[in-house]
Amino acid sequence: MKLYTFTRGGIEFADPSAPSYNSTQIGFLPALSVIPLTQHPGKEAQRVVEEGEWVKEGMLIGRAQGPGSANIHASIPGRILKFVTWDMHDGRRTSAAVLRMEGPFEKLGKKNGRFPWDGLSPYDLQRLLAEKGVVEMEDPGRPVAELFHGALEQKDKQTLVIRCVFDDPWLVADRVLMEERLSEVVEGTAIALRASGINRVLFVFSKGTEDLSLRFSREAEKFKLPLTSVMVGTRYPQRNIRELEQAL
Repeated sequence: MKLYTFTRGGIEFADPSAPSYNSTQIGFLPALSVIPLTQHPGKEAQRVVEEGEWVKEGMLIGRAQGPGSANIHASIPGRILKFVTWDMHDGRRTSAAVLRMEGPFEKLGKKNGRFPWDGLSPYDLQRLLAEKGVVEMEDPGRPVAELFHGALEQKDKQTLVIRCVFDDPWLVADRVLMEERLSEVVEGTAIALRASGINRVLFVFSKGTEDLSLRFSREAEKFKLPLTSVMVGTRYPQRNIRELEQAL
C-alpha cells in the first residue's frame, strides 16, 4: 500500500512516559466537577437548572442559543453547588456549573442497547445530534449537526475522512477507542454518512497499523460502506488537518 506523508519536516515523536494503549483501566472520578456552559464557538448555553438542584447523568443543564451554540449536559449525577465565572483556554469567560457527585450512575459502566437509526432521515439524525450537544473535538468545537447540515446542502461531491493517525504517543484514548470500540466507530461512520449525505469515506491509518486497517475494512462490509483505506507516515504533526490534506 502506498505511503502518503509530507516531504519535509516533522519529527518522530516518542515518549516512554506515555501510558500504554494495550489495556484500559478504571478512571478516577473527582468529587467535584466544573462544567462550562460554553464548549462551542457560539453564544453561551442558557442554563436550565438552579443551584441546589440534583441532576441525573446526561441531563440537560444548558440549552443552545442559536447557530454555533450547543446543548450542555451533566457528565455525572450530582448536585449543583453553584454557578461560577470560568476562564476558558481561549481567553473567553463563561458561566460554569460546579457539580458535586452524588447518587448512582445510569449510563457509565452499563451496557447500552443499539439505537434504531437505520430508518431515520438525515434531518432526523441532525436533530438528534443537536439535542445531544455533539461538537467536534478540535477547536473551535463546532456543533456536528451544523457541519452535517452544511455538507448536506453542498452540491459538490465530498469525502468524509476518519483519522486513525497516531503520530503522538499521548493519543492513547483515540487508539484505545479504535482498538476496543471498532464496531461502534464504523457504525458511527455509517450514521455520519447518512446524516451528511456524503457518499464516500476515507479511513486514514498510521504506518504500522495494517492489522487495524484490515479489521476496519471487514467491519465496514457489514454496513456496506463505500470505504477506501490509505496509510500515512508517523511523523508529528501528520494528524493535523493541514498536513493531512497536503499528504493526501
